[in-house]
Amino acid sequence: DVILLQETFLKPGKAFKLDGYKVERRDRIDGRKGGVATLIRNGINYTVKTTSGALEALAVEIKSGAGRLTLVNLYIPPVSHPDKTEIGKLLMDLGRNTIISGDLNAKNPLWGENQTNEHGKIIEELVTENDWIILNTGQPTYQKHMGGTTAIDVSIASPEIAAKSTLN
Repeated sequence: DVILLQETFLKPGKAFKLDGYKVERRDRIDGRKGGVATLIRNGINYTVKTTSGALEALAVEIKSGAGRLTLVNLYIPPVSHPDKTEIGKLLMDLGRNTIISGDLNAKNPLWGENQTNEHGKIIEELVTENDWIILNTGQPTYQKHMGGTTAIDVSIASPEIAAKSTLN
């Protein structure tokens, strides 16, 4: 029903569509690469929520008879130095019934990596401080082009929705 894409490389004015889906985008204006796109199946009632700051993030709130669910598509470039305060504000602003998923370039044994990098340390601290739940199962999430795998893509959920969530 919903597809989250990171590193779209799309720029404003460049069309992108997929039959059967509405496309919401946050393109990287300056520099190469980057950008996120969220595709929502036609017929699903949703609104785009405002996210503050410089994060490459796009939040949509899905509305259904069962309630509301906020899905956040997030990309954190591998060479960046993530701002813990800014990511923490994203967690706090969106609150209940939220899933944040994307290419965070975060390494941490909590979700299947052998080591911890700066991104992984920040995500671990924020998850612990805010009682959020990591949805990853320990399985790799990325196949390197020269072989090997890694788990740099992370999905986390607010406590209210975590018990009802699985990573596919």
